[in-house]
Amino acid sequence: MRGLLRSALEYLEENEDSRLVRDVASPLLVLSWCYGLAMDCRWFVQEMRPSVGVPCTVISVGNLTVGGTGKTPLVTWLARYFRRRNLAVAVVGHGYGSRGGSRFVLLRGARPSRELARKAGDETVLLSRALGTIPVASGRRKAETLLRLWRDLRPRVVLVDDAFQTIGMRRDLDVVVVDAVNPWGRGYLLPRGRLRERRENLSRADVVVVTRCNEAADVPAVLSQVRGLTDAPVVAAEHVPDAVSRVDTWETLPAGSLAGKNVYAFSGIGSPSSFERALVEMGAVVVGARRFGDHHFFSPADVERVEDAASKLGAEYLATTEKDAVRLPRGIRTTTPGGIVAVGVGIRIRAGGDALERAVLGAVYGHRTGETRWKA
Repeated sequence: MRGLLRSALEYLEENEDSRLVRDVASPLLVLSWCYGLAMDCRWFVQEMRPSVGVPCTVISVGNLTVGGTGKTPLVTWLARYFRRRNLAVAVVGHGYGSRGGSRFVLLRGARPSRELARKAGDETVLLSRALGTIPVASGRRKAETLLRLWRDLRPRVVLVDDAFQTIGMRRDLDVVVVDAVNPWGRGYLLPRGRLRERRENLSRADVVVVTRCNEAADVPAVLSQVRGLTDAPVVAAEHVPDAVSRVDTWETLPAGSLAGKNVYAFSGIGSPSSFERALVEMGAVVVGARRFGDHHFFSPADVERVEDAASKLGAEYLATTEKDAVRLPRGIRTTTPGGIVAVGVGIRIRAGGDALERAVLGAVYGHRTGETRWKA
């Protein structure tokens, strides 16, 4: 369902001037108005209800829009930051893409597989692989998963992925990610645009991290817009490719292994253009690309079609993202000379790193001394 919604949103954005889009724009705007009213009522009702909390620091990493904004790389960055400071940290993933309906799944250094992605969600598996021994949990409901994680492990800090719109769960800090390339989802609420809630609600954020600053045309303008909506510290960051692995063995390949190589890209993520640009930055020659819906589980037929298109274009490698790689069929084989490789994406702080560190450490040590601001 999410993949269908995002495909529809992409069509609306890419065909803004078409007659079909003009014909459906007005009805969609009415639906967007209804959606916004429903969200306002939801928050009003929530303020009158008790929220679930745990006696450790809870930090949410969320966003205002649907689609890839870079939450997962930021969660990875924060988890590694806390580990370097010898603070016991765990992660609650959102489990998108899972199909097993499991109430609670706990992973540590998971070896990616299609079956595990179906059970826990592709991004949860990706986080677990990236974070090694740091526990990563997912479940049907974030609040329930958080309680179970606390009872079982008693971490000092829990990072909750994609929780800015989560009601009924207390947290100490809301870190909100804004995509510099498309910060406001064309300015409309769902279903006309990508906004999950009004952009004025960015005022609830404690820290705002503006990602993809290396890809946006006018970063100063975006930063100015963000600062006009919130008094929170604003951090500028960029996405950078940080690893290339063979999908069949997950063996890490040498840096620069794709430089000068003909590569065919395929992906099922919220921001495929960012992935394709990352390949170019790595020196790859992207001869073609195929985009699937977000969180798409690839069938053998999908891979065959990708391979056929890549062969006609003389591709030496098939390249996908790490998140997509965990949704490939088990034991998939290809006749493409270099096989299938997975590209990981990391985050690099461009400006405002000190403010981000002060905010997250303030949440941790403020919680310990009783000075934290509980948030619903």
